[in-house]
Parts: sequence; C-alpha cells; structure tokens
Amino acid sequence: METIKIKTFSQLIEYFNRPEVTKEQIIEIISKSLTVFIISTEATKEIIILEIIDFWAIWGNTKERPFFIDID
Repeated sequence: METIKIKTFSQLIEYFNRPEVTKEQIIEIISKSLTVFIISTEATKEIIILEIIDFWAIWGNTKERPFFIDID
C-alpha cells in the first residue's frame, strides 16, 4: 500500500481527483479529517469535490462551522 502525505488543502483536492479514489473514500476522509459530514449519497464525485472546495472557501479551518455539507 502506498503511503501518501497530504499537507495542504490543494494537495487533498489533487488526491481526491485521482481516478482510483472513490466518492465513498472522499466522504470517509472528509468526515474523519474535517469532522464534516456529507448528506447526499446521490451526488457524483465531481460535485462532492466542488462542494468541499466551496465549504473550505467559506469556513476554512475554523472551529465553529457546520457539521454537514448539504449537496442539492
């Protein structure tokens, strides 16, 4: 198994965009690392990534932020 070190948000997004990374893996990583949960299970991988980028642009690494990313 390959060890990957991610130090920045942009590196995280680059990792998510890899073809072998599934949306389920993205959801798991986000919930464990940022303690943010994605509600929609029907959204595509690309939409989930865009929503994570938008969420980060608004909330960043603040402690007081929503617990859920609601994807329409």
